[in-house]
Amino acid sequence: RWRSALSLIMIDIDDFKEYNDKYLHLGGDEVLKETAQVISSIIRILDF
Repeated sequence: RWRSALSLIMIDIDDFKEYNDKYLHLGGDEVLKETAQVISSIIRILDF
């Protein structure tokens, strides 16, 4: 879109560390997967 070779996105997932500690890394991985799916669904293909 802007003919930029690099894009960066930073996301802060509230209380992720506590969730990851409570439900272990498998639970934390699921949160990350769900977050990635939500982001992917709202970003246009041309934004990549």
